[in-house]
Amino acid sequence: MFGESLTGLRVLVASDDAEVGTLFTTIVTVCGASVERASTATATFHSLERDPHPHVLLLDVGMIDAVDLVPLGAERLKIPVVAFLFRHDDPAGAAARLRASRVRLLGSTDIFQVCSTLQRAVAEAA
Repeated sequence: MFGESLTGLRVLVASDDAEVGTLFTTIVTVCGASVERASTATATFHSLERDPHPHVLLLDVGMIDAVDLVPLGAERLKIPVVAFLFRHDDPAGAAARLRASRVRLLGSTDIFQVCSTLQRAVAEAA
């Protein structure tokens, strides 16, 4: 239903919106991944610093300080970042800043392609 199998992958879902975080956690779990949740940028940072690192970060762009996590994940730890923005407002222009980087950005219409997008991001990073 949601695309590719993510069996064996560790995914960190970072969202300060409980419903959105639960939605993505459920989808990624159904696809077979091991999922950890973080509801703040600080909690996400601490999760990224622990070993073993997640294979991929699924990041809510609307979360406060979310964009600041991209360099840590993508550049320092060399893990792919897949970002999503489901809110209609983006006051900090985070989506535009992420498009300028190599972060994949999902919109609300991409919900059924989450697992295949995560799998491609991990494969391309390898």
